[in-house]
Amino acid sequence: MDCYRSNSTHGGDEIVIRTAALAIHVPPGASEEHIARVLAAVGRSG
Repeated sequence: MDCYRSNSTHGGDEIVIRTAALAIHVPPGASEEHIARVLAAVGRSG
């Protein structure tokens, strides 16, 4: 898994999390709770 900060096409930085089969782009301003929900959903689905 890779995790890095990238320039967003919507302005500002976004966090990018890449695994073998998935890339999650977290937009600037996303709350910690939102990120946790997305990661939990990914964990349940795969």
